[in-house]
This record gives sequence, C-alpha cells and structure tokens, in this order.
Amino acid sequence: DLRLAAFPKPIWVWSQGLFNWNERPKQQVPTAKELTYQLLSNVGNGAKGILWFTIKESKAKKYPETYSAMQQCGRILEMLKKDLLQSDPLSTTIEASDKLLIHPIISKDKLIVVVLNRDYKSDPVAYQWNPKQYAEIKLEVPSWFKAKSAYELIPDEGVKGARFQQDNNKLSLKIKNIEAYKIFVFDVNKTDMNILKSDYAKLKKSEK
Repeated sequence: DLRLAAFPKPIWVWSQGLFNWNERPKQQVPTAKELTYQLLSNVGNGAKGILWFTIKESKAKKYPETYSAMQQCGRILEMLKKDLLQSDPLSTTIEASDKLLIHPIISKDKLIVVVLNRDYKSDPVAYQWNPKQYAEIKLEVPSWFKAKSAYELIPDEGVKGARFQQDNNKLSLKIKNIEAYKIFVFDVNKTDMNILKSDYAKLKKSEK
C-alpha cells in the first residue's frame, strides 16, 4: 500500500488519462467510467493529488467522452480539495453488499465515502459492470463524528442530497442504482445545498 509506505508524508499518484493502453487494442484509452473508477479508487485510498498519465490531443479528439470525464473528475476534486487535504483513510468496521468496495476517508468535520462496484468483467472494448439496483452500507465512525447532513457528488451531474441514519457511532446509507461507482460526503454541519450546486455550476462554466 503506497499510502502506508509513504506515511506520514502525503502521496500523489498517477491515474490513467488519454494515453494508449497496450493491453486493449480495440479501445486504446479508458472509457469514461473506467477513468473515473480508477481516480476515485486513488482518492479513496488517501491520495492527496492526481497526476494524469497523460493527455494526448489526438486521443482527446477521438475519445471525447473520456476527455469529458477528466473534466468532470476535475470538478469533483476541486469541490473536495480542502477536505481531501485534511483527511485520511478511516480504518473501521464496514458492512456492505457483496462485491462493493468501500473507502471511507475522514477529517475533523467531513466523512467522504467512495463506493466502488467490483462486480465487473473485462472486455476487448470496455469493462462490463453488473449494476446493483439496491445496496446498503453500514460503517462505524468515531464517537465524536455526528453527521447532520449528507450529499452525493455525481461527476457528470452535480450535487444531490442523500438520506442516511446514524445511531451512536453506526452510520448507515441505502443506495439505489449503482453501476460502477458513487461518492458521498457526510458533514457534521448542516450543508447548504444551494451553495454546493452553485459552486459546481461555476466550475462547469469556467471550463468553457
């Protein structure tokens, strides 16, 4: 584990961008879902920064959906920048549906939960995920962490409120329709959704 090997120093990691994958000639770069999945896996494991490998202009023109996914991931990283820099992976007891990988990272006022669906198979063109219509996650949080609000960050859409329950130090979340990944943020403060949606809209507008 690179994070443990480098501790207490922060880590930046390479994440596959718009460059050739020699292992798969029919689709030479990651699909949008594959690219986002890998980035969120890096974030969930405690990476403080991402270095894209790399952005080749010819590939960006040939695979616009993957290029767009890089922009969307950039929005998510910008939305979470302060929290990611102040957080670390949380080692805790987790209950989750089969084939879901849960990465919780925690700061003094936020808990970021990355959910990855490991139920997939390789394919000459694109990884094929088996979507989950319903899933439930339960995890233990420190006694001092009392969540008052939660929301989901959706790379290609924005921000959406999320329902959850907390009973003492047990946090539970019910998820519908997870294909490849989801990312949730729990806040010890009451979140102003209008501000978050406005921040996302400004980031999206600034890309044009």
